[in-house]
Amino acid sequence: MKKILLPLVAMASCFSAVAEERYSMEDLTALHKAQSWNELLYHANDIRPSKRDNAWQALVSDAATGAFNSYVSSGAADSAIGLGQQLLTEYAFLSKSSDFTQSFAKALVPAAQSCIKYSMEGCVESYGQLLAELSPAGSVSFEEGTKVFQNVSKSLAIPFYAAAVKQSPEYCADEKVSNALLYTLDRPSNSQFALAKEVATNGCANTALTNFENYIIDSQSVRETLCPTYLSKGYVKGVMKKVCQS
Repeated sequence: MKKILLPLVAMASCFSAVAEERYSMEDLTALHKAQSWNELLYHANDIRPSKRDNAWQALVSDAATGAFNSYVSSGAADSAIGLGQQLLTEYAFLSKSSDFTQSFAKALVPAAQSCIKYSMEGCVESYGQLLAELSPAGSVSFEEGTKVFQNVSKSLAIPFYAAAVKQSPEYCADEKVSNALLYTLDRPSNSQFALAKEVATNGCANTALTNFENYIIDSQSVRETLCPTYLSKGYVKGVMKKVCQS
Protein backbone atom coordinates (compact mmCIF):
# COMPACT_ATOMS: atom_id res chain seq x y z
CA MET A 1 0.00 0.00 0.00
CA LYS A 2 2.80 2.39 0.85
CA LYS A 3 4.35 1.88 -2.57
CA ILE A 4 1.04 2.48 -4.33
CA LEU A 5 0.39 5.75 -2.54
CA LEU A 6 3.84 7.13 -3.32
CA PRO A 7 4.55 8.73 -6.74
CA LEU A 8 3.22 6.60 -9.54
CA VAL A 9 5.28 3.92 -11.19
CA ALA A 10 4.73 3.07 -14.82
CA MET A 11 1.80 0.80 -15.51
CA ALA A 12 2.20 -2.25 -17.70
CA SER A 13 -0.14 -0.83 -20.30
CA CYS A 14 -0.19 2.83 -21.30
CA PHE A 15 -3.67 4.06 -22.09
CA SER A 16 -2.34 7.19 -23.77
CA ALA A 17 -0.27 5.31 -26.31
CA VAL A 18 -0.90 6.03 -29.95
CA ALA A 19 -2.23 2.93 -31.66
CA GLU A 20 -1.30 1.92 -35.17
CA GLU A 21 -4.94 2.18 -36.16
CA ARG A 22 -6.91 5.05 -34.65
CA TYR A 23 -10.35 4.24 -33.32
CA SER A 24 -13.39 6.44 -33.90
CA MET A 25 -16.16 7.45 -31.50
CA GLU A 26 -18.27 4.77 -33.17
CA ASP A 27 -15.61 2.21 -32.26
CA LEU A 28 -15.44 3.43 -28.66
CA THR A 29 -19.22 3.29 -28.39
CA ALA A 30 -19.16 -0.30 -29.61
CA LEU A 31 -16.52 -1.17 -27.02
CA HIS A 32 -18.64 0.49 -24.36
CA LYS A 33 -21.64 -1.60 -25.36
CA ALA A 34 -19.49 -4.74 -25.16
CA GLN A 35 -18.01 -3.57 -21.82
CA SER A 36 -14.53 -3.96 -23.26
CA TRP A 37 -13.20 -1.44 -20.76
CA ASN A 38 -9.47 -1.98 -21.15
CA GLU A 39 -9.55 -1.73 -24.92
CA LEU A 40 -11.69 1.40 -24.73
CA LEU A 41 -9.23 3.06 -22.35
CA TYR A 42 -6.29 2.02 -24.52
CA HIS A 43 -7.84 3.75 -27.52
CA ALA A 44 -9.58 6.67 -25.76
CA ASN A 45 -6.93 9.15 -26.83
CA ASP A 46 -7.27 8.15 -30.47
CA ILE A 47 -9.99 10.80 -30.50
CA ARG A 48 -8.56 14.20 -31.38
CA PRO A 49 -8.49 16.68 -28.46
CA SER A 50 -10.92 19.00 -30.25
CA LYS A 51 -13.44 16.16 -30.45
CA ARG A 52 -13.27 15.05 -26.81
CA ASP A 53 -16.71 16.27 -25.84
CA ASN A 54 -19.11 15.25 -23.07
CA ALA A 55 -20.01 12.05 -24.87
CA TRP A 56 -16.33 11.08 -25.02
CA GLN A 57 -15.86 11.90 -21.34
CA ALA A 58 -18.88 9.75 -20.47
CA LEU A 59 -17.39 6.78 -22.33
CA VAL A 60 -14.03 7.21 -20.59
CA SER A 61 -15.68 7.62 -17.18
CA ASP A 62 -17.68 4.43 -17.59
CA ALA A 63 -14.65 2.54 -18.86
CA ALA A 64 -12.50 3.79 -15.98
CA THR A 65 -15.10 2.71 -13.45
CA GLY A 66 -15.61 -0.64 -15.16
CA ALA A 67 -11.90 -1.43 -15.40
CA PHE A 68 -11.32 -0.34 -11.80
CA ASN A 69 -14.17 -2.50 -10.48
CA SER A 70 -12.94 -5.47 -12.53
CA TYR A 71 -9.59 -5.35 -10.73
CA VAL A 72 -11.30 -5.08 -7.34
CA SER A 73 -13.71 -7.94 -8.01
CA SER A 74 -10.80 -10.14 -9.08
CA GLY A 75 -9.09 -9.55 -5.73
CA ALA A 76 -6.46 -7.16 -7.08
CA ALA A 77 -7.34 -4.09 -5.02
CA ASP A 78 -3.75 -2.80 -5.00
CA SER A 79 -3.62 -2.96 -8.80
CA ALA A 80 -6.97 -1.20 -8.95
CA ILE A 81 -5.62 1.64 -6.80
CA GLY A 82 -2.54 1.98 -8.99
CA LEU A 83 -4.79 2.04 -12.06
CA GLY A 84 -7.07 4.60 -10.44
CA GLN A 85 -4.17 6.93 -9.69
CA GLN A 86 -2.93 6.71 -13.26
CA LEU A 87 -6.39 7.40 -14.65
CA LEU A 88 -6.88 10.44 -12.41
CA THR A 89 -3.57 11.80 -13.64
CA GLU A 90 -4.46 11.14 -17.27
CA TYR A 91 -8.09 12.27 -17.07
CA ALA A 92 -8.63 14.97 -14.46
CA PHE A 93 -12.37 15.06 -15.17
CA LEU A 94 -12.70 11.67 -13.48
CA SER A 95 -12.56 13.46 -10.12
CA LYS A 96 -16.07 14.72 -11.01
CA SER A 97 -17.41 11.23 -11.77
CA SER A 98 -19.25 10.05 -8.67
CA ASP A 99 -19.31 6.42 -9.85
CA PHE A 100 -15.55 6.37 -10.32
CA THR A 101 -14.64 8.29 -7.16
CA GLN A 102 -17.01 6.29 -4.97
CA SER A 103 -15.61 3.00 -6.25
CA PHE A 104 -12.07 4.29 -5.79
CA ALA A 105 -12.69 5.55 -2.25
CA LYS A 106 -14.45 2.32 -1.26
CA ALA A 107 -11.34 0.32 -2.24
CA LEU A 108 -8.81 2.87 -1.01
CA VAL A 109 -9.98 3.21 2.59
CA PRO A 110 -9.46 -0.43 3.67
CA ALA A 111 -6.24 -0.68 1.67
CA ALA A 112 -4.77 2.34 3.46
CA GLN A 113 -5.38 1.10 7.00
CA SER A 114 -1.90 -0.41 7.26
CA CYS A 115 -0.43 3.06 6.64
CA ILE A 116 -2.26 4.34 9.70
CA LYS A 117 -1.70 1.24 11.82
CA TYR A 118 2.06 1.36 11.34
CA SER A 119 2.29 5.19 11.40
CA MET A 120 3.86 5.42 7.95
CA GLU A 121 3.77 9.20 7.66
CA GLY A 122 4.65 9.49 3.97
CA CYS A 123 2.01 6.93 3.10
CA VAL A 124 -0.58 8.66 5.31
CA GLU A 125 0.17 12.04 3.73
CA SER A 126 -0.32 10.62 0.23
CA TYR A 127 -3.47 8.85 1.38
CA GLY A 128 -4.90 12.12 2.69
CA GLN A 129 -4.20 13.94 -0.55
CA LEU A 130 -5.73 11.19 -2.66
CA LEU A 131 -8.82 10.76 -0.50
CA ALA A 132 -9.42 14.52 -0.61
CA GLU A 133 -9.29 14.39 -4.40
CA LEU A 134 -11.92 11.65 -4.39
CA SER A 135 -14.24 13.73 -2.14
CA PRO A 136 -16.07 10.90 -0.36
CA ALA A 137 -18.83 11.58 2.17
CA GLY A 138 -17.73 13.95 4.91
CA SER A 139 -18.18 11.21 7.50
CA VAL A 140 -15.59 9.04 5.73
CA SER A 141 -12.98 11.81 5.63
CA PHE A 142 -13.71 12.71 9.26
CA GLU A 143 -13.42 9.12 10.48
CA GLU A 144 -10.15 8.58 8.63
CA GLY A 145 -8.83 11.90 9.90
CA THR A 146 -9.65 10.90 13.46
CA LYS A 147 -7.72 7.64 13.06
CA VAL A 148 -4.73 9.64 11.82
CA PHE A 149 -5.16 12.19 14.64
CA GLN A 150 -5.15 9.45 17.27
CA ASN A 151 -2.52 7.12 15.81
CA VAL A 152 -0.14 9.08 13.59
CA SER A 153 -0.08 12.87 13.70
CA LYS A 154 -2.39 15.78 14.46
CA SER A 155 -1.03 17.73 11.51
CA LEU A 156 -1.37 14.86 9.05
CA ALA A 157 -5.05 14.69 10.02
CA ILE A 158 -5.54 18.17 8.50
CA PRO A 159 -6.11 17.06 4.85
CA PHE A 160 -8.77 14.59 6.02
CA TYR A 161 -10.49 17.15 8.24
CA ALA A 162 -10.26 19.77 5.50
CA ALA A 163 -12.09 17.41 3.15
CA ALA A 164 -14.74 16.74 5.81
CA VAL A 165 -15.25 20.47 6.45
CA LYS A 166 -15.57 21.07 2.71
CA GLN A 167 -18.48 18.62 2.71
CA SER A 168 -20.04 20.00 5.89
CA PRO A 169 -18.85 22.94 8.06
CA GLU A 170 -20.48 21.26 11.08
CA TYR A 171 -17.23 19.36 11.59
CA CYS A 172 -15.59 22.64 12.62
CA ALA A 173 -17.30 22.31 16.01
CA ASP A 174 -15.57 19.00 16.75
CA GLU A 175 -12.89 19.30 19.42
CA LYS A 176 -10.46 17.04 17.55
CA VAL A 177 -10.71 19.18 14.42
CA SER A 178 -10.06 22.30 16.50
CA ASN A 179 -7.14 20.64 18.25
CA ALA A 180 -5.53 19.55 14.99
CA LEU A 181 -5.96 22.99 13.43
CA LEU A 182 -4.63 24.92 16.43
CA TYR A 183 -1.72 22.52 16.93
CA THR A 184 -0.70 23.00 13.29
CA LEU A 185 -1.24 26.78 13.29
CA ASP A 186 1.18 26.97 16.22
CA ARG A 187 3.85 25.53 13.92
CA PRO A 188 4.23 27.83 10.89
CA SER A 189 6.99 25.68 9.38
CA ASN A 190 4.71 22.62 9.34
CA SER A 191 3.93 21.32 5.85
CA GLN A 192 0.20 21.43 6.65
CA PHE A 193 0.22 25.02 7.97
CA ALA A 194 -1.18 26.65 4.82
CA LEU A 195 -4.05 24.18 4.59
CA ALA A 196 -4.80 24.54 8.31
CA LYS A 197 -4.91 28.33 7.89
CA GLU A 198 -7.28 28.02 4.94
CA VAL A 199 -9.62 25.76 6.89
CA ALA A 200 -9.53 27.81 10.10
CA THR A 201 -10.10 31.21 8.46
CA ASN A 202 -12.37 30.21 5.59
CA GLY A 203 -13.97 26.79 5.92
CA CYS A 204 -14.47 27.24 9.66
CA ALA A 205 -14.83 31.04 9.68
CA ASN A 206 -18.34 30.80 11.10
CA THR A 207 -17.27 28.64 14.04
CA ALA A 208 -14.82 29.64 16.77
CA LEU A 209 -12.37 26.79 17.30
CA THR A 210 -12.64 25.04 20.67
CA ASN A 211 -10.04 26.29 23.20
CA PHE A 212 -8.67 28.88 20.78
CA GLU A 213 -8.17 31.34 23.67
CA ASN A 214 -5.15 29.57 25.15
CA TYR A 215 -3.45 29.40 21.79
CA ILE A 216 -4.07 33.07 21.03
CA ILE A 217 -2.47 34.01 24.32
CA ASP A 218 0.54 31.71 23.98
CA SER A 219 1.18 31.58 20.21
CA GLN A 220 2.11 34.52 18.02
CA SER A 221 1.51 32.42 14.93
CA VAL A 222 -2.04 31.56 16.02
CA ARG A 223 -2.72 35.21 16.91
CA GLU A 224 -1.55 36.41 13.51
CA THR A 225 -3.65 33.77 11.77
CA LEU A 226 -6.91 33.91 13.71
CA CYS A 227 -7.21 37.39 15.20
CA PRO A 228 -8.21 39.28 12.03
CA THR A 229 -11.07 36.85 11.38
CA TYR A 230 -12.06 36.46 15.03
CA LEU A 231 -12.11 40.23 15.61
CA SER A 232 -14.36 40.75 12.60
CA LYS A 233 -16.66 37.93 13.72
CA GLY A 234 -16.85 39.14 17.31
CA TYR A 235 -15.46 35.90 18.75
CA VAL A 236 -12.97 37.71 21.00
CA LYS A 237 -14.08 40.06 23.75
CA GLY A 238 -12.61 41.76 26.79
CA VAL A 239 -9.05 40.70 27.53
CA MET A 240 -8.91 38.41 24.52
CA LYS A 241 -9.89 41.29 22.26
CA LYS A 242 -7.07 43.40 23.71
CA VAL A 243 -4.62 40.54 23.12
CA CYS A 244 -5.68 40.36 19.49
CA GLN A 245 -5.47 44.11 19.05
CA SER A 246 -2.06 44.43 20.70
